[in-house]
Amino acid sequence: MNKKIIEEFIESEFLRRTPVKDYDADFSLIESGVIDSLGIQLHIAFIENRFGIQVDDMDLLPENFDSINALTAYVERDRKSTRLNSSHIPLS
Repeated sequence: MNKKIIEEFIESEFLRRTPVKDYDADFSLIESGVIDSLGIQLHIAFIENRFGIQVDDMDLLPENFDSINALTAYVERDRKSTRLNSSHIPLS
């Protein structure tokens, strides 16, 4: 489900302005020039707003935002980590 949401965002925000033939979920959005640093900022704003994720400065790596699969993996890792941390019950 997350992958489809991210794919629709990429298509509507970036691929309609920079048409690309034959792309897949591993297509490099950065190397192809589809997105630049401003595009990464748009990715971050989208992820934070849509998925309720706070992107940490340490996560601002191109490999987290370079493709549909990379973005999906990042969101799923963060959401899994958040669930694990919130289910932790401190011992007194």
